Amino acid sequence: MTNLEKLFSEGYDKERVRDKELIWELYRQIGQLKYELDWFSRYVVSWELSDSLNVWFCCESLRRALTIGVPEIHNSDQGSHFTSLGYAGILRQYSSVRISMDHKGRCLDNIFVERLWRTIKYEEVYLKEYESLYEARESLHDYLMFYNTQRGHQALGYKTPEHIYFQKLTVYIS
Repeated sequence: MTNLEKLFSEGYDKERVRDKELIWELYRQIGQLKYELDWFSRYVVSWELSDSLNVWFCCESLRRALTIGVPEIHNSDQGSHFTSLGYAGILRQYSSVRISMDHKGRCLDNIFVERLWRTIKYEEVYLKEYESLYEARESLHDYLMFYNTQRGHQALGYKTPEHIYFQKLTVYIS
């Protein structure tokens, strides 16, 4: 059993992963999506869409996620956003958070993030023709709300990510 499999099997918020992805609509870039995903529940804790490559939007998404829950481990790829002083500085304010970064060639370390990205593309992005970043943001907001609160997942016993995330949070805090 790998370390990530072991952490995943242990439950709530042990490992939350971050990723950012480019959204392409009819081969035209309209924004970059970054989200915080709780591995255990598949709950999208926070997300942000930006039309620039500045690190601010990654930092904002991270700050919002940390107000909801502080993971024991923060896992990301080694992209410049995640290795920036601003982003790492936010994480270092939480002494209980261990920072983990995927190594080159370890594509399966981020499998849950990649699976979510595939789901967003096929169930939302490829079906829409966004006219603006604002329209994309509104539509993604609606989709991610649906994903978290209404879309059941086979791996979760057809429960929603929200149900599992907040049920585990209640058990974890008690």
